[in-house]
Amino acid sequence: MAWLDRHGRLFGRLNVVDLAVVCFVGVLVCVGYVRLTASYRVAPPYAVSDAVCGAEVLLQLPQAQSWLCEGALLTDAVERDGRTGAVRVQVVGCQLEGGYPCVRLQVQALRDGTGRVLFKNGRLVPGRTLRVETERCILEGVVKSCVLLDKGAE
Repeated sequence: MAWLDRHGRLFGRLNVVDLAVVCFVGVLVCVGYVRLTASYRVAPPYAVSDAVCGAEVLLQLPQAQSWLCEGALLTDAVERDGRTGAVRVQVVGCQLEGGYPCVRLQVQALRDGTGRVLFKNGRLVPGRTLRVETERCILEGVVKSCVLLDKGAE
């Protein structure tokens, strides 16, 4: 028995063109399903309470923003989580150090499995640029120091 007969049918029963169309439609359905159910469309899970830690961060702002420390603009300024409404960052104080304004923040950070402290999808280490959008102003500067508030966290 030949694979194709003289009418172009596979094993004498299935038309090769029809088989190609069915396979093409099947591939399109599979690709469409994968594209519509992509994992990046799922909201990230909430952090496990064991991973949440507090940290005190000293954020050095540009020298041109030294006026922020003079006014009451930073008093009780907070940044809230968009999903839960919980306070994620709170401004504790501001002082001038060498002509540069340094804002002291208390942040709710996360610890990963290796003990690194993460905040806003990055490690919370000195030298990192950080942007905090409080209800009163936007603070953007460089992390000068970071101290964990949880004594058991290393």
